[in-house]
Amino acid sequence: MHDAVEDHDAGSTALWHGRLAALLAANKRYAKARRHYVAALALLSPDSDQITSTARRRLVTSLRCGLARVLVRLDERSQAIDMYMQALSEDGRCVAALVDISAQLLVDGQLTSALEHCNRALEIAPHTKEAHYNRNVILRRLGRQSEAIDCYWDLLQAQTTIARPLSLGEHERVSSSEALSPALGKQSAAEPLMVSVVCVKWGTKYGVDYVDKLYRGVMRHVDSSRVGVRFVCLTDDAAGIDASGDITCIRLEGNWRGWWNKAELFSPAVAATLERYCVYIDLDTVIVGDLTELFLALAYRLDVTRVFMLRTDAMANEQRLGGYNSSIIAWQNESTNQSEQGGLSAVYELLVEHFDTITSYIYKLDHWFEMMLPAITFVEDLAPGGIVEYQSLEAREMALPPAARVVCFPLRPKPHEATASWIPDHWR
Repeated sequence: MHDAVEDHDAGSTALWHGRLAALLAANKRYAKARRHYVAALALLSPDSDQITSTARRRLVTSLRCGLARVLVRLDERSQAIDMYMQALSEDGRCVAALVDISAQLLVDGQLTSALEHCNRALEIAPHTKEAHYNRNVILRRLGRQSEAIDCYWDLLQAQTTIARPLSLGEHERVSSSEALSPALGKQSAAEPLMVSVVCVKWGTKYGVDYVDKLYRGVMRHVDSSRVGVRFVCLTDDAAGIDASGDITCIRLEGNWRGWWNKAELFSPAVAATLERYCVYIDLDTVIVGDLTELFLALAYRLDVTRVFMLRTDAMANEQRLGGYNSSIIAWQNESTNQSEQGGLSAVYELLVEHFDTITSYIYKLDHWFEMMLPAITFVEDLAPGGIVEYQSLEAREMALPPAARVVCFPLRPKPHEATASWIPDHWR
């Protein structure tokens, strides 16, 4: 009788430790949370009979998953992976453990194992969003982007009336003779070429200074006698944006989440306010060189191509080949480019109609671009060496390459955190 009472007390105490650990973790007090998770697990020995074996297994699995998540936060990922493995040894059908360990294996570059755990999770629970998100990334990093696109078109078409865009062929290549050169700059007429340069600001991640500094950086590096810039900011809050500059603020109306706000670039309402030639630039971008020739060359090529973006091949944050990165987008704002099947307006309109279904499978807007725009042209081909990623510079003492015109900051540090000596001169 005495042992049974002790077992009951131990079970109750373990539950208390587990609940407190979860509360501490939710408040980012990870070290204390770990201590309580460890204490809870220590009380639930395999041979104790304070709770039924099934209930015990579920509780131990849950506690181990919670502890593993805390270990990830404490940057002890190898221990976290071990803890997830222990959770799966208790319950091999624990979807949370399968999804979480796939994410950690992905970070470690163990892509095949990560995919196996993802697929197991989806076999058990086919509608697990996080597993679909992970699988999209894993397949692309394995060089199986076309497989990911085929897979998710099949899933979307099984649930919606969305028509898959027809591939218009391979990505368009810019020949060496067409790459950025003074000759292309001479395409300008007597009047300056008008270009809309657009950014998107939502939430509080970036302050208004990011808008103002991007605007000033663009304007400093454009010859206004050849290229006229109309700077536009799509935003949910225009308060504080420098009124002394010529910045047109357009309110975001779509109630999108995060980077999906960029889809509003292609809404009919926004398109009606933009110039024929448009260039979108992420806020966490620093302009370090002349943009005049680049804008003129983009306009010249946009008369024959659909859209430009960046390629993922040389980006440290992407770790994949052959994909799209939308830190920079250039497009021709014409009705033929907006209305055709698989055109830019379809990128937006299908999201409006099917947002919940699409985002139950697709986490990144860039993956949606890859699905909707089978063939594009890459900015890097037009301006070799002109677009660089800050993270790639750090290994070279952060010196700017001679041809650099634009520096992207997709990861930390962001421009306000970065320490390169050239940043104060260009980000101001």
